[in-house]
Amino acid sequence: MTVLSDITIKQMVNRGELIIKPYEEKNVAGVSVDLRLGPGLLFPDYENMMHISLDEEIKYREDSSMIIPPNSFVLATTLEEFVLPTDICGSVEGRSSVGRRALDVQNAPHIGPGFQGNITLELHNKNPLPFPLKVGDSICQIIFYQIDKKVDIPYQGRYLGQRGTTGSRLRKR
Repeated sequence: MTVLSDITIKQMVNRGELIIKPYEEKNVAGVSVDLRLGPGLLFPDYENMMHISLDEEIKYREDSSMIIPPNSFVLATTLEEFVLPTDICGSVEGRSSVGRRALDVQNAPHIGPGFQGNITLELHNKNPLPFPLKVGDSICQIIFYQIDKKVDIPYQGRYLGQRGTTGSRLRKR
């Protein structure tokens, strides 16, 4: 795989091969695109669960206050929506300036070729104090990789087309 440069990313977006909406060219730099925080957080609804397991759905409560309590985990979303071509995948990484404030930003290991939708982020406030956020905050970045060939089977997972913050979806067997 080859990491895409800022020049290649801009060219692909301008040709409509890689779709990022809303797109702001100033957010493209080096080998990444800065991503901004979208509206709404999902909090695991611990008060209405006995435990968390891989066998049962997680209950969430939505909160628009955009404040992460101390030592808490929440789900968030990117403001940007994506349509990746079938020969491009992505990796979302936290920003150093955010991590140095003890806010961890994670997501699934990679964004598969052919993915469409917003990217759900997992945020963990490791501080003993609340961490207020605003819609539009630059919170993480995505790095794109060129795959040697277009994939036969593009991303068809349970998060295809997700809009906004999306909780965990169990795989139905």
